[in-house]
Amino acid sequence: YEFVMGIRPEFVGIHKGYIKGEIYGVLPTGMEVTLKLRVDDYLLTSVIFGGVTHRIGKKVNIQMIQI
Repeated sequence: YEFVMGIRPEFVGIHKGYIKGEIYGVLPTGMEVTLKLRVDDYLLTSVIFGGVTHRIGKKVNIQMIQI
């Protein structure tokens, strides 16, 4: 079966997760950064709050977080 799953971008973190991914795109928007993360053939969108600089191509561990 095929299905679509929606995850709010602010619940996708890149620190201590178990899913291996790569930063595919970076869009700084002031107080937050929107990241596109590649996991195999999928792209996830993440919103990271704060002014941290992220490098395209960097390998990251992705986790789903709750606020």
